[in-house]
Amino acid sequence: MSNAIMKNAGGKIFMNLVMLAIFAVMVGMATQYPPKARFMPFVIGIPGIIMCLIQLVMEIRAARSGVQNEDEGKSEIAKAEEEVARITGRKMDFHEAEGAAAVVVEESREGRGRRELIMWGCFLALIAGILLFGFWISVPLFILAFLRFYAERTWPFSLLLTAIATTIFYCAFVLGLKVVLHEGFIIEAIKEHYDLY
Repeated sequence: MSNAIMKNAGGKIFMNLVMLAIFAVMVGMATQYPPKARFMPFVIGIPGIIMCLIQLVMEIRAARSGVQNEDEGKSEIAKAEEEVARITGRKMDFHEAEGAAAVVVEESREGRGRRELIMWGCFLALIAGILLFGFWISVPLFILAFLRFYAERTWPFSLLLTAIATTIFYCAFVLGLKVVLHEGFIIEAIKEHYDLY
């Protein structure tokens, strides 16, 4: 694995660890607040922790397996030349390669922007889900959907990791910290309507 790949992976892992630490400190401090005051830090902090942990696992796996763009050290022109040679069976001249490289760079920027929008959409959907349906419904569903459809993991792997993550959160918050997490406005309304409290 080249130094460029290791630097890139190391930078992403470091940023994930920094964000994870920020969210963990925020949630840790909020456990000392009165129940109503801890609501917002939990709603933002716990999904942040979940997202950081999932991303961290994915970054470490990608860095270890070398999947994370092993040809990052190559120039965009060289990548475009190889791709055209593979498809057409002929070599490009420099000007053709330069034009193809510009297209590759533009597409990679668009792809990166699209991935960032999807991540923000997922984060906002998770917060909305927690507000409406509570932690114990929204968080496992989010982890499962994120692993299966965004990270493109298999169903067994996604289900196993979801079960492990949910168990860890339950042990940490309910058994360890004795914190009652938000049940969701809709679930609370249903319980209230049917006197399930």
